[in-house]
Amino acid sequence: MAKVNAPLLSLSAAGALGKTIVAATWKGIKYMRQYVTPSNPKSTDQVAQRTIFSTVVDHFHDANFTAADKVAYNTRATKTGKRMSGFNLFCRIYIDALVAALTVFLFYDIAAEWSAGGKTVNVTGDSNAISTAFDAYFYDKQGKFLGTEELTTEADKSIDDTTVMTFDAAPYYCMLKSADGSLGGSTGYIVLTSGA
Repeated sequence: MAKVNAPLLSLSAAGALGKTIVAATWKGIKYMRQYVTPSNPKSTDQVAQRTIFSTVVDHFHDANFTAADKVAYNTRATKTGKRMSGFNLFCRIYIDALVAALTVFLFYDIAAEWSAGGKTVNVTGDSNAISTAFDAYFYDKQGKFLGTEELTTEADKSIDDTTVMTFDAAPYYCMLKSADGSLGGSTGYIVLTSGA
């Protein structure tokens, strides 16, 4: 790689020239190098990883996956303290599940309503599979963990369950995750609405 001051008799240059030479800038350093066709060995591991990634992206763009579901992942991503989008977080969660050979458990159109009077939370929505139980994790507005409660899915894969809170603080966010160790996946942070 050759460093240059005025590449190709100009102040700057970028891109390929006739598939023979490439001009670029790396960390403010202008350089030129030979054009190289990127390799694509299509190894078994590489193809498997591409298939996993493609599957996860397809899940994110599934028609059942609502805008509110995506907002919940964006909210959860901002609470991680890392620079990532909800899409990045979703991919990380589900790629990890598939790499661990878990069955993907997806949640769709999830809503949660908090009833301060009865200290109950009602969670509704749908899923792509039946889990005998899943855990609802509750957080305050800053994302601090408050506690967890167990909920169940219906026989038709829908979610409609109410739980009584065993902790005193009022929850702001709810996150669902299957309690079945063979199922992988979780929701974003769903903002609880106030009920009666």
